[in-house]
Amino acid sequence: MGGPDRKFNLDMSVDEIMRTWPATISVFLKNHMQCVGCPLATFHTAVDAAKEHDMRLSQLLDDLDWAIDEAEDG
Repeated sequence: MGGPDRKFNLDMSVDEIMRTWPATISVFLKNHMQCVGCPLATFHTAVDAAKEHDMRLSQLLDDLDWAIDEAEDG
């Protein structure tokens, strides 16, 4: 249940987001989140990851949407 313009569903795992939109990998790396290759990524959502890494959820979601938009436009 993403926002009205959100490209991904908040129920998707981090792994699913990264596999569907590889451009999002850079968002996790830029924020020092070691989600790439982490076994928790297969069942953690972006909400879980933000909480786990003490990151503001709205910023992470906006950054992920931006990366997806950039990849689709480019």
